[in-house]
Amino acid sequence: MKKGTLHVMCFLLFFAALPAISQTTTSPNIILIVSDDLNDFIEPLNGHPQVQTPAMNTLAERGMTFFNGYCNAPVCGPSRTSFMSGKDMQYTQVYRNGDYIKNFRENFSEATNNAEVYTLPEYLKNAGNYYTYGIDKVYHGGNMSDFDKSTNNPCEKELSWSKVVNEKDDNALKIYETESDLGFSSYNFGKLPNEVENLMKDTKGVDRAIEFIDQWADGEIPTCGGQFFLAVGIAKPHLDLFVPEKYFPPYYLDDIYTTPFVYPYNNPPGSSPANGLIMPPQPEVRWEDYFNLGSLSRQMATTHKNIEHTINEYAESVSPLPEINSELTEEERQEIIAESWRANAVMAYIAAVQYMDAQVGRLLDALDTHPAIKENSIIIFVGDNGFSFGQKHHWLKRSLWEQDIRVPMIIVDPSAPGNRVSYHSVSLLDLYPTICDYAGIPYPTFSDGSPYLDGHSMYPILQNENANVEWPALVTIKMEQGKEGSCFPQYAVRTERFSYIRNQSNNATIDSGDPCNWANSIREEQLYDVGKFRETDQYEWNNLIDSAGYEKVVAYLDNFLPDSSMYLQQPLKTVILNRGVPCLITHDATIEMKAQVFDTIGNLLKGAALNNYTLEWTNSITSDISYGNNYNFNMSTIPNAIYNNGSALFIYISVIENSTGKQMGFDTKTFYFNPINRPVASFNRLINDQTVSITDYTISGSYTSTMWDFGDSYTTNEFLPVQHTYNTPDVYTIKNIISYGNKPTCKRTISRKAKILGPLKLAVLENNSIEVFPNPANNFLNIYGEKLIGSTQVKIYNSSGQLMSNEVIVSMSGYINIKTQSLPSGLYTIHLQNETTIQSKLFIIEH
Repeated sequence: MKKGTLHVMCFLLFFAALPAISQTTTSPNIILIVSDDLNDFIEPLNGHPQVQTPAMNTLAERGMTFFNGYCNAPVCGPSRTSFMSGKDMQYTQVYRNGDYIKNFRENFSEATNNAEVYTLPEYLKNAGNYYTYGIDKVYHGGNMSDFDKSTNNPCEKELSWSKVVNEKDDNALKIYETESDLGFSSYNFGKLPNEVENLMKDTKGVDRAIEFIDQWADGEIPTCGGQFFLAVGIAKPHLDLFVPEKYFPPYYLDDIYTTPFVYPYNNPPGSSPANGLIMPPQPEVRWEDYFNLGSLSRQMATTHKNIEHTINEYAESVSPLPEINSELTEEERQEIIAESWRANAVMAYIAAVQYMDAQVGRLLDALDTHPAIKENSIIIFVGDNGFSFGQKHHWLKRSLWEQDIRVPMIIVDPSAPGNRVSYHSVSLLDLYPTICDYAGIPYPTFSDGSPYLDGHSMYPILQNENANVEWPALVTIKMEQGKEGSCFPQYAVRTERFSYIRNQSNNATIDSGDPCNWANSIREEQLYDVGKFRETDQYEWNNLIDSAGYEKVVAYLDNFLPDSSMYLQQPLKTVILNRGVPCLITHDATIEMKAQVFDTIGNLLKGAALNNYTLEWTNSITSDISYGNNYNFNMSTIPNAIYNNGSALFIYISVIENSTGKQMGFDTKTFYFNPINRPVASFNRLINDQTVSITDYTISGSYTSTMWDFGDSYTTNEFLPVQHTYNTPDVYTIKNIISYGNKPTCKRTISRKAKILGPLKLAVLENNSIEVFPNPANNFLNIYGEKLIGSTQVKIYNSSGQLMSNEVIVSMSGYINIKTQSLPSGLYTIHLQNETTIQSKLFIIEH
């Protein structure tokens, strides 16, 4: 193993430029918690509205949440090899799990031109005198592969760890897993009894971490002259998803043959309040975003595992199919079974997340009992890669879309304020230099003195969550051997706002005999304007790669790929500012703009500091090019035909380094024009009991987003909400709020009143004006009332308030007959409503 020299000069200059992160006289302890396959399903990231993660909330309250944090590879082996070594995939050469050699050091050799490697725990141990303890999966394949067994003295060990432990699930869990498994080989899941939680390896691993903290506090651990680095790997929510029952959402469907059938998912989708699991969002036409992709990109969605195909095979194999509803076709029932499986699969993942969160909570509780350790410990929580549930037809991981590459990243520094959120794009590669800064040690260098680390310290952001710095996150993967996408790296570049994806096929000539032929390879690209706050296209439904105005965005992001000039480099944060403009700019107006350019630690460049750069202004409509800090665009230069038929102007600023010609910075801003494009909308509402549905919605003109406010504190950004149920009778104002134009205040609001009558749908109103018999009922129930003539909506609720039956019955005599043979024995409420009456009554079914 080669020893690296210390990059002392850069370290000293860096710390001279900024205030210290921590004013402690000793280096802090560092606790790194890594959750396996954890996407954004934690409350601080708003990934799913029904997940509950109190421990993640505690971390967020105590620290800084990185809202736009990304892995550098969307699969475990490459991701962990990268951030634990501080090197990008082009250096590690671990592009897929199949590339990873279980003995960690064997991934780095003279043969692969990457012989020098300094792992994070190794470097902390050697340069910072840290006692390093690895628990469970921190490296891919286990920590034991980088553990020095030649000596029992933890302070004399080489390689990564002073101590390691790898817990395993107890074998007794197997019988419970087999009994409860509702999945299939590529996606197993099920409920475990709550009492076996202590047999799970994550529970046992956190037990070890708690034991270590207690022993450290009691002075029972050799300190090796410094502080500790504790790395805790938590396996969940990685498959298989066998989790104690108490962590599952209440909608989990244990048996598809339960009668009456209870939908485990929110049905119809978009119903509020939710009556089942809220499924991962889909476009209005399911998978429309997938079918709009090129053939290569579609193939990449399912090249690893085609889970959707397996789900459909499962639904078609169910025999007999549950009736569910006698009016449904066989195909409709199969789709309900398929969607129910999807819902259960997502709920099993949520259960695993909530179990994981509980283990982190136990660790935090243990720290709270040792204030001295807690106040001198930096806590870093991350996921190694994300996870998908059928978005764009893709399940699991290994894609370059948001669900697979966005990961939780929360850093708690007890000396800094909590409850802070950064919206900068950062990646797991940035952990290594940031931890070095916390530890007070210089960055490692190669033996020739050149910088070793590929990431950027998040130091300036941790000091100021609004720091004017930026660096795109680069994400890389190859598919497993023999699959499409396995020959050449697939890339994504993620900035605060944009996501650029570049896929490369193996070989466009199928029968050439050469499985990897660059000359015949096909390239497909995607571009999404996700938005800094995920406000524009957070689900990546609108691929802009062929849209006019975005060519310069693609060209800039392409600069950060390995074959380009800005690979692993930090750009200069560049921002376009403008004087006030109206919501929609007129043809005779002038847009007055200036640029701000910041250095790599967030200082504004002024005067002579800008002499090394050329600031070039261009736009999407005219051929005008201008140079300098300020730029005025005259709208009258836009041809009449374009002004009358268009709606948006893109302004671009590029910062060019004079000595090299490199594009060091870039920004784009969109200006909307022509008042004739002001949006116009209308809608109707259909009221059914306490539920309102939006109907006949139309919208035209130019707009950026829409939002619905139902007048009872419930709002949604869905384009067309399906339905919303109110809790109390009242007159509500439903608003459709449309944002458009050049300012946050540019909004149009369309309102309609909704009069919601009582009683509550679960209220029981004993009313002598209707008769219910026989009571108790068996196979049928009769209802009679003078006001039940005509069409009456009849709903039946069980004692838990769950809707069991809903139908409209026409009676010319006031008598209504209901079949009840399919309802289980129990106490029920029947609710009747028509134009003249609203009535409820209790009854019992006994079979």
